[in-house]
Amino acid sequence: MTDTLVLGIELGLSGIRAAVMDERGKVIAASDRYPVPTKTGFGRAEQEPNDWLGRVALAGCDALAAIDPRCIEAVGVSALGPAPVLVSEDLQPVTPALLFSLDTRAEEQRCKIAARLGLTGDRLNHDHAIPKLLWWRDSEPSRWERAVWALDATGFIVSHLTGKPTMDTITALDYLLDGFQCPIAVPQPQDPLSAAGQLTGAWAELLGLRQGVPVSVGTYDSYADAAATGTLSVGDACVLFGSTLIIGVVNATAPNDLHGLVASPHLGEGVLVGGWTSNGGSALSWARKLIGAEETFDDALEASIGNLSPVEAGLVFLPYLSGARSPVHDPSARGLLLGLSAETKKEHVYRAVVDGVVLSVRDHADRLAMINASPLGWRAGGGGSRNRALVQSTSDALRAPIEIVEDGSLPIGPCRLALRTIGHLPRVAVSAALEPNEHRSEQYDRIYGVYRQLYKALSDQMHMLTNISRSDGDP
Repeated sequence: MTDTLVLGIELGLSGIRAAVMDERGKVIAASDRYPVPTKTGFGRAEQEPNDWLGRVALAGCDALAAIDPRCIEAVGVSALGPAPVLVSEDLQPVTPALLFSLDTRAEEQRCKIAARLGLTGDRLNHDHAIPKLLWWRDSEPSRWERAVWALDATGFIVSHLTGKPTMDTITALDYLLDGFQCPIAVPQPQDPLSAAGQLTGAWAELLGLRQGVPVSVGTYDSYADAAATGTLSVGDACVLFGSTLIIGVVNATAPNDLHGLVASPHLGEGVLVGGWTSNGGSALSWARKLIGAEETFDDALEASIGNLSPVEAGLVFLPYLSGARSPVHDPSARGLLLGLSAETKKEHVYRAVVDGVVLSVRDHADRLAMINASPLGWRAGGGGSRNRALVQSTSDALRAPIEIVEDGSLPIGPCRLALRTIGHLPRVAVSAALEPNEHRSEQYDRIYGVYRQLYKALSDQMHMLTNISRSDGDP
C-alpha cells in the first residue's frame, strides 16, 4: 500500500523552500532555499509577488524530483506576513508586498488610526495591514484604482494555485479593526486547515501533480511552524528560530494585560501568547557577514563561541536592527552593542549577538511569567534549531529544558498543515533534548539586568538617530 504523501511550500524572509512528507510525519524529500529579492531602503522592505510564484515552482519541482509526484494527495502553504499585496480581478499583483514590521512607511497612517481609536502600540502595532493599505491609497492612487482585492502572502500563493481569492481566519485579523473599516475588499476568511480549492490544471502540469489535488487554505508560517512543534494544547510552548524569532505558549484565554506580548488564535486550542521579534536568525546572519564568516551557517564559528561564556567579553547586544516588534513595539528602535574595548575580538562580537538574541527570548519568557504562562519546557523548531550552540544558550538563559523537533529546520509546518487538511495528525518526534547549564544560567542572570535597561535608557537617542537618518535617507 502506497503511503499518503503531501507537498509543503514555505515562504520565509530568506526565501522559498518545499518538502514532501508522509502520513507518519517523516520528511521524504526537501528543497534548498530559493532566495526572493527584497527591495530595501530607509523604511522600505518589499518583495514582488510574481517572484514568489516563480520560486514556488522551482522549490516544488526540486522537492518532487526524487518521488513520483502523482502520489501527492494534498498541498500546504505557509508564508511570512502580514505582507499585504493589492491584486486585480484576475489576481494579478498591482503592487509589491510590504513586509510586516520591516516596512515602516505607513507609520504616519498607523499613528493617525491609533490616535483616532485610542489604541496603544501593542493593540495596533506596525505589523497591521490596514495602515499599509492606506499608505498605498495615499501614495499610489493609480495602483489603488486598479486594485480589487487585498491578499496576504499565503493567500496570494494559494489563490494562484487554486484560481480562487483566499484568506485564512488568522491572517484576516490583521485586516480588521473595531471602529475602522478595511479600505478594500478581502476574501471571505476560511479555516486554515480547510481546503481552499483544487490545484489548477496549469499548476498541476507545472509541478507534475494530478489534477484535483486539494490545496489547504494555509496561514502565516509562524503558526504552521508552531503547530509543527506540537504546540497545540494549553501549556505547550515553542521557540521558533527563524529569520525572525518567535516565542509562544498556549494559554486558555488572552489576558487583559499582555505586558507587551501578543495573543492570537492559532492551529490548536485556546490562544497562542508570546511575541514575534524583528531579528533572530537575521541578526546572526548580519553578524557573521560583519565579521567575515559564512553568512548562513558556519560550524567552526558556532563551535568556537561555545568555548566563550556570555560574560567573558563584557558585551551586551540589543538586537533591534530592524526596529522592535515585541515586547517593545517601536519601529524606530535601533540595535546596540555595549561594552566594546581594545581587547574585543570578532568571536566576542558574535558571542554577544547570539546572547542578545537569546536574551530577547528571556525577555518574552519573563513577561509570560507575569501572566502565569510559564511552561515547564519548550520545543524548538525553525531553521536555526540545527544551531546547537544557539539552542543550548537559549536553554541556559531560560533555565528550562528545550526539546529539538526532528526535521525542525526543514519546512515541515506546511506539510503537517496539508496532512491535517486531509485528516492526518502524525505525532511530533524529538531529535534531542537539552538541559540548562547552571553556571551559564547564572552568567545570563548577571547580564540580563543590563539588557533590560538598555532600551528604556536609550530609546530617545535611538529615535534621534532614526530621525537623522530619515531626513537624509531614501524618500
